[in-house]
Amino acid sequence: MEDYLTKAYYLIKFHIKGILINDNGGKILGRILERNISIKHLYVQWNLISCDGGEYIAKGLSENKSLKVLDLSNNNMGGSGKHWARFFMSKNEFLVHLDLSYNMFGLEDIQ
Repeated sequence: MEDYLTKAYYLIKFHIKGILINDNGGKILGRILERNISIKHLYVQWNLISCDGGEYIAKGLSENKSLKVLDLSNNNMGGSGKHWARFFMSKNEFLVHLDLSYNMFGLEDIQ
């Protein structure tokens, strides 16, 4: 599936809501974001992605120039104090909508 999604040049919106994607899935999503040049909307809410999976997604996002909307709400990414959350806000100038709500982020995660 990763190979298909990496090369799916006509994929514009991708919804994977509530299917129990974990950090390994976050790693795969990060690789997809690095390589897919057409995806504009990615909805990954209500899954099991923690701070480790979020870090992979953030790294993939830093290479992506097509994504406009990213919804990672209702996962489990906060509370690590790893400071990577600011990657989502600073490494991609093309993203116009980012939802990280209900991830239990604290001040230590975003400073």
